Amino acid sequence: MKKYNIVLKENKTFILAQCENLNFAEKYLKEMEENDKKLQKYYNWSKLPEYEIVENDDYKNMKDKIKEYLKENIEETKEIVMKICDYDGNFQNLYVFNNNENFFKENFNSTMEILKSVLYGQYDINDDYVVIEYDGTLTTYNDYTYDLYYDKLKENIDYIIDYIEYSEELSYILDEIIEKIGGNK
Repeated sequence: MKKYNIVLKENKTFILAQCENLNFAEKYLKEMEENDKKLQKYYNWSKLPEYEIVENDDYKNMKDKIKEYLKENIEETKEIVMKICDYDGNFQNLYVFNNNENFFKENFNSTMEILKSVLYGQYDINDDYVVIEYDGTLTTYNDYTYDLYYDKLKENIDYIIDYIEYSEELSYILDEIIEKIGGNK
């Protein structure tokens, strides 16, 4: 049985409601729009949000296309993770730094912190890149082991997509990807 999602027109990945049939979705959407008109008057909104009903299969297909795009364009996925981490610190364990003295100066307050992170992690001073894991330990990568980092990114793509999808401030990233893969906005 098909389900129907009520979504924002400007961000179709943000599901506001999921309905069992089209008739119910249409009624529910009408109620949402009526409530928004009341809220517009009360809060003096300049613009009403616009909604759309989409079949759940369409949403799932679009999400699958986004996932494949991110797997195939792993450098772009890395840049997205960097944006998320710069924005609010999430996905810190996927943020790659250059393994140099500046990294330690910018990310640690004491020598003891550095020692714990290095000793309990998988750190090699000769590697070019470093990641701070959630437990605070360090994992390093070099040109030969960087594929392991890419694998780690690929394993987390679903979480990355979900995180962006539910963040109003970062949802523009999904809109850009949808535009690149030729999806409807």
